[in-house]
Amino acid sequence: ALRELSHKVPSQHELDRQERFEAELLKVRIDIFERLRRVGIHVVFAVNLVMMQQLLVNPSLSSAMALLAPLVEYGLHTVLQAGFVKIQALSHFRIMQSLLVGSYAVWTYGVVSKETDLHAITAMEKLAAAGLVVQSVAFIDWKVPIPTYILGATAVTLKQWQIGGPVTPMMVLSSVLSHVLLAGM
Repeated sequence: ALRELSHKVPSQHELDRQERFEAELLKVRIDIFERLRRVGIHVVFAVNLVMMQQLLVNPSLSSAMALLAPLVEYGLHTVLQAGFVKIQALSHFRIMQSLLVGSYAVWTYGVVSKETDLHAITAMEKLAAAGLVVQSVAFIDWKVPIPTYILGATAVTLKQWQIGGPVTPMMVLSSVLSHVLLAGM
């Protein structure tokens, strides 16, 4: 019985090794996030300009919702870049993940609820797909990007079908295949 117990309790060496691994993993996560943030701030700025223009042309609650998420993300990027807030612990990293995934959901709702142009919806879908790739790299261990993307892609695809008129089997097949292939990346 004593021998079985000794196998279940990790040694101090194993605990130290696990702690070093977690510290190194956090360092890599922060480095990846910083690299993505440096590029993301420019993308989010461009999205903000487009969403502001749409709010001015078509002032509505859904237009405001579509603008809210990129504004929050741009604010986060700016605060991080200025050094007012620093990601130094795993809890800080998780909070940032939650805020970014939440803003993605709000943005998707705003776009899907207000957009009536098929080309704009298609462009937003491609932007959402690019967002998935960024989320997958930054949040690889969180298991949230794929379900989030699936829900967003489903909403955007249904909106495309609603705007596009009659749904053909080829439309369904091409939409499903493109989303499955992208999610498999």
